[in-house]
Amino acid sequence: MLLLTSENEAGWFGGRAKPLKAILFTKKMETPNLWLRLAEAYDARCDFGEVRLAEEALMRKFDLTSEVLPKIVAVRTSGDGTQQTIFYEGPNDFDKICEFLRDSADGGRELVELKRQVEELTRETRGLKVEIAQERETTKAARAESARMKLSQVGQVEAVRKKLEIDLQQARANESTVKERLEAEVLDLQEKLEAVNKDHFVLTKEVGMLKGMQGASASAALMLEPETLDTFLDNTSRPLKAVLITKKEEIPELWQELAELHTTLCSFGMVRHVHESILQNFSVRVETLPRILLIGSRSAPPFVYEGPLKLENISTFINDAVQGGSACVELRKQLEGSKGETVTLRRELAESKRAMQVQKDQAELARREQVGALESTVKSLQSQLKAACAGAGNEMQRVRTDADARVRAAEAMAEELSAELVRERQATQDKILAAVSRKEQQLQVDGEKLQQA
Repeated sequence: MLLLTSENEAGWFGGRAKPLKAILFTKKMETPNLWLRLAEAYDARCDFGEVRLAEEALMRKFDLTSEVLPKIVAVRTSGDGTQQTIFYEGPNDFDKICEFLRDSADGGRELVELKRQVEELTRETRGLKVEIAQERETTKAARAESARMKLSQVGQVEAVRKKLEIDLQQARANESTVKERLEAEVLDLQEKLEAVNKDHFVLTKEVGMLKGMQGASASAALMLEPETLDTFLDNTSRPLKAVLITKKEEIPELWQELAELHTTLCSFGMVRHVHESILQNFSVRVETLPRILLIGSRSAPPFVYEGPLKLENISTFINDAVQGGSACVELRKQLEGSKGETVTLRRELAESKRAMQVQKDQAELARREQVGALESTVKSLQSQLKAACAGAGNEMQRVRTDADARVRAAEAMAEELSAELVRERQATQDKILAAVSRKEQQLQVDGEKLQQA
């Protein structure tokens, strides 16, 4: 327990080790024994402080005057850092104050106010029951008075009877009205209690989520539900939130390993495909599962991981997002895409070389076939010339010259065709090599940008 002053109150109120702080404002110069007992009994969940009358700044801060002292005030800090101030209005009873502190820690001002209203309604119900009992006593007294009047005034029996009947009807009507009012109030209280129980259930889940993110098990991946998703995303203990959306029922071992590996950078959670509201919130379809999302800010769209489900690849993706944000992630995608294009171009170059070699072989085969055909033609013509005109030298010379010319033309055509194929092959190789060179240069530039990021 701490004696609060204007010098130490800021640090004490700013501490978030325990969500609830209880302050006793008192005129006494010594700490009451009741307050010491409370501090000892409830120390695990609450910080206790004491403010003396001389601390006028703290009195003004909580809008208190000396006339209302002693006064107990609870300050509850929620997960987002907002604070609620709750004033205790009950007697100086140990059990009552313990109940007040427990309700303030579990449900805050709403739960305390609701219980206060329940107590007021209970007291009002008791008062109404007393009124009903008094009405019944009045009716009995009226009946007794009527009997006495019957004995003393026989002539007024009928008038008295009618009056008693009217009084009885009025009493019954009052009783019916009171019963209806009590039933309505009971139903209203039941609805409020159901709402409080529901809020307590949600708060319990949120507290469990916060303990899982900040306690001894902070390195473990968490199972997320619609009730705990906002608490998980709004927590600021780590800069990034990694969410795995999957059809599996249990958290995969790979996801647990990633959570332990990046425990200081990222909080890890898993969402099952049955939570349709979460899938709609992240625009994810069941057919695309599993899907990994990396969330840095609620206002910005999440990073979607599209690589292989391997520890090394996902770890690189998380490190890129932490170190360089969206720019680094996009550069990494471009780098991977450039590598893929380079592999594709190299494959295309090899296929092109094989195709050109096939074309060259086919052209060489065609040239040889043409040369062979031309040689056969020349030999045939020579034979015909020798057989037809053995003595016609001039005609033979002409035919021989024409045949030689055809042979030279065929050879020249074959050489030109071979040279054309070689030129086409060289041009294709040059184009492919230039494209590969450009891609490698672009890949080097993207790598330098990634290192600078």
